[in-house]
Amino acid sequence: MEMLLGANVSIGQYILVILLPVTFGNIISGGFFVGGLHWYLYLAKRSNENIDIEVQLPEATVYHSVKQHNDAV
Repeated sequence: MEMLLGANVSIGQYILVILLPVTFGNIISGGFFVGGLHWYLYLAKRSNENIDIEVQLPEATVYHSVKQHNDAV
């Protein structure tokens, strides 16, 4: 975008100064945050393995059929 607007930036400068640092930053931070999230969730799952939780489900709701009127306009 800079080159289109007349900035004095070559393609080599754009790649070395802008594109490569941003790409490496995204790769490293993405790996850190995604890997860190998976590691955290794995540890949270492992710490809860021995806990027995008894869940009571609500009773089933009974639905009644309703007759429709034929005089609808």
